[in-house]
Amino acid sequence: MQCVPRCLFELIWKAIYLIGFALPLSRAHQITAAAASDILACLMVVIFLPLIPWRYVFRNYVLARCSFFLFRVTSVLRAALHYLRLKSSSEKGFESPPVPRYTASVSN
Repeated sequence: MQCVPRCLFELIWKAIYLIGFALPLSRAHQITAAAASDILACLMVVIFLPLIPWRYVFRNYVLARCSFFLFRVTSVLRAALHYLRLKSSSEKGFESPPVPRYTASVSN
């Protein structure tokens, strides 16, 4: 399972190469012998697609990243809502709670 990130990296860059470089060359009918050998080498990744444990990838990379991203977004939204509540309460004449100030204490 440790080589799954490398396999995904290989899959992604080869797909980008095939879509961004080989496909335009193919459409323009300008594939040379060197380009054909590169394209053939990149197309060999198709053989390895069924060997990638896709459930593991989805659970450990996609869902884990989504949960991390959602955690970050919700924490930012909570902070913004807290700020807006404090701002609206201070505009109504209510005192907002003091913001704790942390200072470094120096001990001799």
